[in-house]
Amino acid sequence: MFSKEQIEDIRCDKELAQFDVKSKKQDIESKVKVVPLKVSKLWIQMGIGFVTIVKATIGTGILFAPHVIVKSGYGISLWLLVFYWLLNVICTYLLFRCADIVNDTYPIIASSAFGILGRIVADISMIMTEISFCAVTVTFVTKTIQDVIAGIHNCLPAYINYGTELITFLQLIIYIPLVCFGRLQSLGPATFVANIALLIGFVIVFVYAVISLVSHIQSGLLYYIPTYTNPESIANFTGIAAFLWVSGPVALSYYVSLIDIHAKNIFVWIYLGSVSFSFLCTLLFVFVTAYAYGENSLSTIILNLPVTPVAIAGQLLYVTSVILSFPLMLFPVKEIVTEYINLIVRRIYRSKIVEFTFPEEQVSANPSLFNVNSIVSTSIPVSLVSVNTDMFKPKSEVMLRWPSGSLCISIKQNKWLDILIRISPSLVMILVSILCCVLGYVLIDSLGNFVNLVGGIFCVPISIILPAIFHLALYRRLTNILIILMDIFIIIIGLLTSAVVIWYSITNWSTSSENLCDIKKFS
Repeated sequence: MFSKEQIEDIRCDKELAQFDVKSKKQDIESKVKVVPLKVSKLWIQMGIGFVTIVKATIGTGILFAPHVIVKSGYGISLWLLVFYWLLNVICTYLLFRCADIVNDTYPIIASSAFGILGRIVADISMIMTEISFCAVTVTFVTKTIQDVIAGIHNCLPAYINYGTELITFLQLIIYIPLVCFGRLQSLGPATFVANIALLIGFVIVFVYAVISLVSHIQSGLLYYIPTYTNPESIANFTGIAAFLWVSGPVALSYYVSLIDIHAKNIFVWIYLGSVSFSFLCTLLFVFVTAYAYGENSLSTIILNLPVTPVAIAGQLLYVTSVILSFPLMLFPVKEIVTEYINLIVRRIYRSKIVEFTFPEEQVSANPSLFNVNSIVSTSIPVSLVSVNTDMFKPKSEVMLRWPSGSLCISIKQNKWLDILIRISPSLVMILVSILCCVLGYVLIDSLGNFVNLVGGIFCVPISIILPAIFHLALYRRLTNILIILMDIFIIIIGLLTSAVVIWYSITNWSTSSENLCDIKKFS
């Protein structure tokens, strides 16, 4: 569905189109450009959706959890993991419900709920969250590769913390091409490879943990982890728990990218299955590794792996997985950037816009929206004011929306300006990628603290607080008092969580980081 701002722009565009038709100086009509959109079979769409959510959920955060479980206690850690997982699932479903009304991504939902102020707050929160995630990814990749290099060279001084700048910014060779893709589905192959690498790396790390755990059990030296330790450690784990389950924005982007309602309804169940699978895998992984290494668990669990070819392969596969997930994490940012560029260009070059681009299937399914009886060409003269607003309802078989992640306009009689505008979202994303690498480089010695702080400042608001606020605003007159109270309860829990985690992160900030060569003994 179009937002109020988009409907207003459509009306203005209709006036512009009529002006163009009547003007003696201009003989070019405004047109709708029908772009064929290859829609995969339903089972392929759902399969890609499943692996997308799994990859968005199981990332680097899982590697930090075992260390904090040992410090916090297994009882309270289990409770927090379950609680924040359930909270995130509920809030993601609330986002889906909001999308059924708005039929667009996170920022447009915010705009529909609270106008321009809500849009700005949501955009800033989303951008900062995803940039923070990607900065953590860059730092993790750099540290892991450095540890692999040091281990291979038996911790010779020349190879300890080798080439920090080189390894950090060399990652841009991979990141820059991937962030230039315009549609989320285009990242499907990269997501598939990332999930395969994640699965193999996950299994290798897990197998080593199981071997260590079995060895301790056989020798009667099983590590003891208390049920509860102290409030400060619990505050630390709360940030990690919040960081672990943030997949709502990615799930929402995929949800609204699906064309027909039937696919959307199925995807809701696919999402539930994928996050449940991720939850079980996470529980199994973090508790087995926590008991396998006990008080010797390090800030990232892969530091506990021995220096063997198989273990190194596991580390590198994990690195491959998070590298290929980088564009997936930044895709919501690209959607936001594209929306703003669309808005700016439509305002500045209103008299020069000659095309609006929509997927062919959407136009074919709703010809009345475009005031055309049949579609015989790829450019159709049209008066966009004839948009039938009755079509913009959740029960519609196909709901029209602006193409996600790509510009939907063309500029008349200015080839180079048109090209510049079309590539501008990708240019902005290249700059964002560079910024992520700079942040990752600056914060390389404070990775654990940074992860916790990101969880409190960005993850909790974007995945818990704001979805509940949006749902409350959009559905307050359409639902019962129990749902309203649930939204309010979620908002309060989110605010308290953010406050506690931010307090802990700031008061316990440090710039010391563990190094493989400080803890490994080589024979």
